[in-house]
Amino acid sequence: MISKEEIEKSAQVIAAAYVIAGDKPPCWLVTGIGRAVIGLHSAITAEQNHPNRNELRERLGRLHDAAQLLANELEDGTILSFLEKAAPSKLNLDGRIVDTLRTVGEVAKAAAEAVPTGKGRQKHYPRPEGLTPFQTCAIYVVLAWREIRGSLPRATVQEAQAACELLWRATGVERVRWGRTNAAWRGHIEAVIPLCDGLAAQVLISHLTADRKRRGISKSAQ
Repeated sequence: MISKEEIEKSAQVIAAAYVIAGDKPPCWLVTGIGRAVIGLHSAITAEQNHPNRNELRERLGRLHDAAQLLANELEDGTILSFLEKAAPSKLNLDGRIVDTLRTVGEVAKAAAEAVPTGKGRQKHYPRPEGLTPFQTCAIYVVLAWREIRGSLPRATVQEAQAACELLWRATGVERVRWGRTNAAWRGHIEAVIPLCDGLAAQVLISHLTADRKRRGISKSAQ
């Protein structure tokens, strides 16, 4: 039996496709939006599971301590003799391992020091130039919009903002809303429009249009 939650998510997907198309959407677009929901949900989950700044510093600190401990113990002849006696055929220790461990410890310490300090809910990422979940949602919408309408929407277009909101709701993840409009999506749309011809965007387009290609439907015939 299909759950109420699944029905609601499907309704949001169809509604987003209708808003993007401006009319009855082709079946491949509905399927593509469904794939976008899966990709967006993965992005949201990854962001939620990413450690906060305090956790990052603590874990990198533990890595530094562990690497230094291992390096120190492996330089101790007494410890080495016990290890070699316990498993003479399994260990092949040399100075390179100790050097590598010390390097790992130093790098972990430097990485921990690079994590910004201060209060706030913001997280720190190894590649801060990547898309946020909100931007991922927005780029799916603007790419689908271009596939259907032939051009990118302006960030001020209310239909594009509404499509972003519908796509986000289809993931089932709640977000903080300010006011009764979808205008908060304007900034996210503005941020992703310059990225719509990049390599990452091409991958997302392939997700959106996979069903169209499978059916052998040309863009002109959609």
